Amino acid sequence: MSLIENIKTEFESENIEKGEAIIESPPFSLPSKASIAKVGDLIRQELDSEVSLDEELLNEALTKLVIYRYYHSYNISIFRNLLNRKIKRLNLSNQCIISSRVKRAQSIFLKLIRYPTMKLSRMGDLAGVRVIFPDMKTLKLFIDDYNCTECEIKKEYFDSHNSRINDYIKYPKEDGYRSIHQIFEDTKYKLKLELQIRTQLQHEWATVVEILGSLMKTSFKTGEGAPKEKFFLKLCSALFSYQENCPVLDELRNYSMDEICLFLKELNNELGIIEKLKSVNSIKLDENPEAAYYLLKLDLENHKTDIYTFNKDEKYKAIAAYSGLERDTKNCHVDVVLVSVDDVKNLLQVSKPKAYEIIRTLNAELKDKGYLTVQGKIREDYLFERMGA
Repeated sequence: MSLIENIKTEFESENIEKGEAIIESPPFSLPSKASIAKVGDLIRQELDSEVSLDEELLNEALTKLVIYRYYHSYNISIFRNLLNRKIKRLNLSNQCIISSRVKRAQSIFLKLIRYPTMKLSRMGDLAGVRVIFPDMKTLKLFIDDYNCTECEIKKEYFDSHNSRINDYIKYPKEDGYRSIHQIFEDTKYKLKLELQIRTQLQHEWATVVEILGSLMKTSFKTGEGAPKEKFFLKLCSALFSYQENCPVLDELRNYSMDEICLFLKELNNELGIIEKLKSVNSIKLDENPEAAYYLLKLDLENHKTDIYTFNKDEKYKAIAAYSGLERDTKNCHVDVVLVSVDDVKNLLQVSKPKAYEIIRTLNAELKDKGYLTVQGKIREDYLFERMGA
């Protein structure tokens, strides 16, 4: 090995050990903003129109979208490395969770439909990075270090849009959402990236919003949903704000913590939301790679869930079974929900392989205790016991 090759190998190894492996630039040219704006218009036209566009034209547009998303993914990799430098310097590596994502194509399509005048080239949340801290103390340590962050993030690859900092912890959204959002723009490609900063409690509230939305076939985060369920989520947000000694959303600011708890108890007695969320913990995944739909029969009183699976070509069979169960269910404590396999992954908040890993571990424990087990399934009572539900 030559001296140059040896130095190069040592450098790369050092970077990998530090979590800063060399990140290669995208191998394709970035489409122009005008071109990306046109891609968005074409996709919106295809989704809105009953007449399909020219297939070659549509494929070209989708290819440009793939490249555009790839560049955002590249920016995320660079940003995370720079973010890790700051977190290590503050000795917070073991106290926070960093996650990131490039907006899925399906989510981009839905947003283009929801906002008819929005240009794809101006969609600012295609790239997102989230940092979750255990409490407000560590979050404030990270935030208060903002000026020192410039040497690690701002000057090297990204510019911070100071006017684009939204502090939803200090000023919660009307629906109860709390987090800090900051927009960055890379200096080379001028693509935007959104950084979200929140506590574990704030993240758990947002997770409940997603889970409840999946169960009720609605999107609370975009303003949909029944008024009472939405008010329940606001009450939860207010309670968490009191627990973290943070400002409460305007609508509930004049109510004490005790009053908030009383409202929550009364509303839950009427809606059974907490029981419904507990029932989700009893979901059993069977190892059927063809499963595309899950029909859930939730016993809210006994925290028990019966699950029926359907393959992707059995959609209408699943709908018929759902209608039948819903019609035959007379017990007010029993709810019936039909979800897709993607919904189930969201409900469990783990990947499918991870879910199976959990099931295998728990079944091994049951075997040691003398119980009979079934591959791919777990007794819901034991799952409740072990998961603290």
